[in-house]
Amino acid sequence: MSKQHFTDSSPINWQEFLTQGFLIQKPHSHTIWGGYGQSDFEGLSFFHRSFYGGEARVVRPKYTFELDKKEFVKRVKLLCPEPVKLRSISKNNDELVMDLQSCLEWVKAEPSARKLVPHGTAYYQKSKGHPLASIDKFGEIQGWIFGFWDESSGVLGCSPEYLALREGKDDVFMALAGTTKIAGQSLLNSAKDLKEHELVIKDIEEKLKQLGYYDIVRNKTLEVSYGELKHLMTKLSATLPDTDFLKLIGTLHPTAALGGYPSESAQNKLRELICYKQEKEARLFGGVFGCISPSWSTGLVMIRNIQWSQDQVCIHSGCGVIADSKVQSELTEIENKRASIEKVFQ
Repeated sequence: MSKQHFTDSSPINWQEFLTQGFLIQKPHSHTIWGGYGQSDFEGLSFFHRSFYGGEARVVRPKYTFELDKKEFVKRVKLLCPEPVKLRSISKNNDELVMDLQSCLEWVKAEPSARKLVPHGTAYYQKSKGHPLASIDKFGEIQGWIFGFWDESSGVLGCSPEYLALREGKDDVFMALAGTTKIAGQSLLNSAKDLKEHELVIKDIEEKLKQLGYYDIVRNKTLEVSYGELKHLMTKLSATLPDTDFLKLIGTLHPTAALGGYPSESAQNKLRELICYKQEKEARLFGGVFGCISPSWSTGLVMIRNIQWSQDQVCIHSGCGVIADSKVQSELTEIENKRASIEKVFQ
């Protein structure tokens, strides 16, 4: 049977979608692309790549659809009227503080070390129902909604960051680093956050040059708001015809925004931390989830999300540690990011 493409006026098997589905919001749009089932059709595919790399897992859905975000939320709420609630079980802040101290010592002691991004994890028990029931509140975080799941487990989030966005021959990249609450001081006046942000830009530029991109345009650094948090953001653009998109993602990821700088030594150090022991190489947080289609492709960084298995849920949050960092400030940043996700399920 050939792959069908549904639009907002055609029937969608919502039960099948809720049982095993994929969704992504196209960056800079209000369009949700969804899919379910599997086929070998080459027209559109979803992919995800774990934080520590390896081959991306690519799925070509049998059915795909496009819906306006408001219409998508409306239909999901009809199917899942009861919001999912979370009950806190544990937070590993003591272990996180030890990791933060270890990271700070590393960036100060190693001559080449400039930045490291540890993360903390909080655990919860969820009420019955599909996490998609809270999709409307995820939208309040601002960013781009994404997710994939099966009958027992999945990932759902709203990312403020894409690694790459391709439309036609144009490739756009995003450096996002530096975080504070909306009411906090301007990040544009923070020497620490500007220094951290510059490392992310430098890392992306260096990796693009490895691939052969040379006419790289760096746009102005802006302070951007996502829900209750704000970040420093710089877009870069470049063109390199016929670059395989998954190869591009594999070369860029993880940037210094999610791993550290320099990339290889930072990842080696992350493998020594307590947080590595939780999921090891299978870690999805900070990985990439995306869509490849004939007209556009993107890879969203998997942050600001929940992961669940049966009724157990975890929320991961990270921070960038440089020599100027303070452990308590970084811990507060992680807690603020975690709180923005917890609020979705209150």
